[in-house]
Amino acid sequence: MTVRNAGPSETSRDAIIKFFFIVNDSGRDVKVNVRADHRTLFVQEIGASEKRSAAAEQAPPPSQRPARELKVAIGKSTKSLLVEEMNAGLKKEFTVADVVKVDGGFRIVIQEKKILISQDYFPVR
Repeated sequence: MTVRNAGPSETSRDAIIKFFFIVNDSGRDVKVNVRADHRTLFVQEIGASEKRSAAAEQAPPPSQRPARELKVAIGKSTKSLLVEEMNAGLKKEFTVADVVKVDGGFRIVIQEKKILISQDYFPVR
């Protein structure tokens, strides 16, 4: 598993923490690069199937598809996200609704031939 979180270059008063929920529904290993306004937020690798430790607490709870939930600082003035699945060369651009006014985080689903993005994710606690 590789995680790189570059984060926004803005100061903390110019950024807000948002949840990103990434689901691998492709049936293959994926490497996801997420950029906000052309700056890398994070790179995440998710296997086609991941072994989970029975003792480990999962947030969110384990599902049938490999998934990852991240908390990431994103600039309050962010206008777009670009999600790239680097192993298959898939790309999807998403116009961001007002990051400050919209409570929802981002749900990213990597499918076999496309990427779905929505700004409607709320973690279950």
